[in-house]
Amino acid sequence: MKNILGIFFDGKGLKKDNSLNIIRLFLAILVVYEHTAPLGGYKVNLDLFGKSVGAWAVYIFFGISGYLITASAFSNSVPQYLIKRIARIFPAYLAIQFVTAFIFAPLVTLLNGDSIAKLWETPVTPIGYFLGNSLLAIKSWGIGNTLSTNPYPKAWNGSTWTIWNEFLCYIIIVIIVSLIIKYKNIYIPLMAFLWLGLSFLSSHLPEVIKASGNSLIDVKLFVPLFAVFMAGSLLYTLRNYLRFNLFGGIVSLILAYLIITSFPNFGYQYAAPFILFVVFVIANKIPSPKWIKTNDLSYGVYLVAFPIQQLIAFALLKMGISIPFIVFVVLASTLSIFVASLSWKYIELPSLNKVKGNNLTKQEKIDEVPAMPTETVGATYRRSSRI
Repeated sequence: MKNILGIFFDGKGLKKDNSLNIIRLFLAILVVYEHTAPLGGYKVNLDLFGKSVGAWAVYIFFGISGYLITASAFSNSVPQYLIKRIARIFPAYLAIQFVTAFIFAPLVTLLNGDSIAKLWETPVTPIGYFLGNSLLAIKSWGIGNTLSTNPYPKAWNGSTWTIWNEFLCYIIIVIIVSLIIKYKNIYIPLMAFLWLGLSFLSSHLPEVIKASGNSLIDVKLFVPLFAVFMAGSLLYTLRNYLRFNLFGGIVSLILAYLIITSFPNFGYQYAAPFILFVVFVIANKIPSPKWIKTNDLSYGVYLVAFPIQQLIAFALLKMGISIPFIVFVVLASTLSIFVASLSWKYIELPSLNKVKGNNLTKQEKIDEVPAMPTETVGATYRRSSRI
């Protein structure tokens, strides 16, 4: 009887030997799955509780990121923290933007029978695309008319807009932590207040959008994501009191379901701590392949999948071949994982080692990763329905 009760009630905080890497990789694949429908020209219903499965993947990813990034903010000086965040985001991001601008776009141009010189006569040239997007805030989605024959011709890498929102979360949380680090008694109430306040704002977005006016921050997209991020921050400040056991996971899952179904338009922000509790229970209980534990591919998959899917769609149309939706998903996922593994080995991990040093534990090297995109393909990426 004691052993049976132990299955439900025994637990601890988030273990260092957890399965978050495989969970995040799975979430990245869900985004590949989500993008396959519009990019491949398929009509598939991908909704879950009124939102796409990709949207749920992104919200969970932002919540996980909130937990891990808040841990980093508390354990590093502000300069160290910022250097690590820059090293985690920029090298791989700039690499895929460079490859897209100077390899993918010219390749498609040549296969279309046009001269590469034409790329330099368009409003957005390869160098304009690369430089315009180099500081995370996306200025250009396309390069000339390179994708004009694709089912979705407007963006080479529509996923990347989210990184700007992620970086804003990074900046804001380190400011918050630097202001309160000496006041331990307010950690939990402040994080709870911020999560609840952002969740409330998420439920009143029209008024918030009207009040914000024009700014660098698209509050319609940023506020709901930051609310989920702060839910992760709250769980980090509560880490000494939490035990991620099966009973708590079941209760949290029920509470999350009740909140989401009661408030379908904004309930996920209020349900975020309970959803994350379930995720951390899974991360503690489910084993992960050793290679995935020490090689974090989720960010790389997120970065490379969209342009790879565009290339696949272009090639299929060029050859006059039609393949089933699930085959497209598997092909795009496999190629994305392969390229992401190269990105991790030759770009991301060396960059992290350079700023962190080579004597860190494996977990320290992979403790943070930018969140994934929330946007599905629509009329424009900034105004389409979320993934």
